[in-house]
Amino acid sequence: MIKDLSIEDAANVLMYKAFEHSASSFSQFLGKKVTFDVSHKIGAEPLLGHLPLDERLNLLISELRGDLKGICYLVFSQEDTKQIVGEQLMGSFAQNSELQDALLMELDNILTASFVTVLANELKVSTHAYVPRLKRVNRLELFSILKSDELIYHLTQKFKVVYFIEGIQISPIFTWAFDTQISRYISQWQEKLSS
Repeated sequence: MIKDLSIEDAANVLMYKAFEHSASSFSQFLGKKVTFDVSHKIGAEPLLGHLPLDERLNLLISELRGDLKGICYLVFSQEDTKQIVGEQLMGSFAQNSELQDALLMELDNILTASFVTVLANELKVSTHAYVPRLKRVNRLELFSILKSDELIYHLTQKFKVVYFIEGIQISPIFTWAFDTQISRYISQWQEKLSS
């Protein structure tokens, strides 16, 4: 039963629901069927180990504001970025870096908003994601950011997700870091589900 789970395990159940919603939102954005597979990673090292050290990664940062505070990182590799751009931008538009950045930021808005919607609805809180920022970082810089958040935030959830889209797959990294309020909200959610 959900009420018997630890806060971390209950958060995983909740996040899986959010991934289902994100796949649906992604599908609407692309106009194609999107399915997903997700794995939860505890530490930053196993999460990032497959990435080349010198690759420039697209890191989208969205701050959570409202009752539930925190931060979301969405990371796309160069290969994932190329796949997304190839799906959405044609011809010379695909070579335009400003359009590529705008596309990634819009995708971040869609995926992050779908997560936040599930969190807000399930936990009965008023929260929203602020406008994302886009940074280019290498693996070591990303590792440093994720490790520092483990010290700052109360609960961090790191996931490797694979979205399957009609013959291609995109494998971003999602990291969510929440302040101390998350424990109280999840406990209340667990109680409500068990009553």
